[in-house]
Amino acid sequence: MAVTKPRLVYFNIKARAEPIRQAYHFGKVDFEDVRLSKEEFVEFKAAGNCPCGQLPVLQLPSGECLAQSWAILRFVGRQTGLYPTDAMEAYKVDATLNLVEDIVQKLVPSLREADADKKMAMRKELAETTLPQWLPYLDKALANGFVLGDTISIGDLAAMYVIDWLSAGIMDGIPSSVVTPFANLTALVDKVKAHPNMAGYNFA
Repeated sequence: MAVTKPRLVYFNIKARAEPIRQAYHFGKVDFEDVRLSKEEFVEFKAAGNCPCGQLPVLQLPSGECLAQSWAILRFVGRQTGLYPTDAMEAYKVDATLNLVEDIVQKLVPSLREADADKKMAMRKELAETTLPQWLPYLDKALANGFVLGDTISIGDLAAMYVIDWLSAGIMDGIPSSVVTPFANLTALVDKVKAHPNMAGYNFA
């Protein structure tokens, strides 16, 4: 298949692809948002389309296929004005991406746990101890509004990804209210949605 515009390939969920979709929307870049079923992914992967064996991938008209979600997000951020050229500002954005990944990796083991009782015990630990320990770090990173103060960046889109995930109440045992005590986290969601460049984006 000839790729005539950026082609972002992921599953039909938000997760790691959502900040990339939002970055493209922000920059008014025309791209193809491909959402595969599990069966389609097996075929897609078997065809050699996944450089790291997983999604998301970004297929470009140049023929290149990019992998790794945060690397793709930085790539798109540079194209859409969402990744800073200043070294210190870039550090702040990168540090936020790493912090988001730290939080995500705290959640992942409970997603993979097959035993229901063990899963709920893990979720209890997350809700009562782990997330109350880690979310203040993210809240502090957003103390001035966006990660970069008045300027939105991919750091904010990445933060919104994990905030949205936790506040959706879709992880049994972790109440959606887990983010409520952190005013900067809840405020960020409103700030991103209200940004003029995000008008018309489907946040549902």
